[in-house]
Amino acid sequence: MGGYVISDGSTFSIELGGARICFIAPESLRAAKDCVAVDLSVYKEPPAKPGLVRLANGILRKPDDPGDPQFLGTVIVSKLAVRTDDAPDQAAADRFALGLTDTEGAPLPEGVKYLAPKARIVKNGDTVLVRATVDVDGLPTDDSSAHREVLVAFGRESAYSTVWTSRATDASIVKGYADSACASATLAADARPRRPIDMKIVGGVVALFLVVALVVRSRKKKPASEPPPPAASADSDD
Repeated sequence: MGGYVISDGSTFSIELGGARICFIAPESLRAAKDCVAVDLSVYKEPPAKPGLVRLANGILRKPDDPGDPQFLGTVIVSKLAVRTDDAPDQAAADRFALGLTDTEGAPLPEGVKYLAPKARIVKNGDTVLVRATVDVDGLPTDDSSAHREVLVAFGRESAYSTVWTSRATDASIVKGYADSACASATLAADARPRRPIDMKIVGGVVALFLVVALVVRSRKKKPASEPPPPAASADSDD
């Protein structure tokens, strides 16, 4: 696939679908050709939070022209301290999707609403993943709708979440990245779960990070070419 590979040692790895990415972090993956017209000084990693490790945080660039200053969206790969003992089934995936719309921990800005999320089980060999999508409408920006692709691998000690965010008009592009990443996401055999978990709770954890991103985005109207700060999106997606 030829894309960036994000890993957590030998426990988890995922290739980010061949996307052009200007990485906020880790800096070791940052390439000058993918950061043309990006003012990195305005993007800062937020303080660490208990139970959350950001493995990668970056700005998605338009794929067709290396010099195109237009931003496509963001991508964030996180490790969440969520314990589980079994690979999810479709019923669990449905509960995860329900959790993605749980805004109890951080209410949405006025006028902003989630559209019905969807989730399904996908497999890459013996690695079982939840693939979810969620759309957001009513954002106070030039493009009032956003789209998120969420891919989660659940391990016994941690869950690994990859969230691609774009405008709704660019949803097909990030969907392609997520499709490709599904074929690369791998969880080590000794890290795979064995018994059920309440997936709605896990979905709610991911939803909290997504909601915070929407709150940040709503506070300041951005130009059509600029996405919400990726660093903030990690504290939301996905």
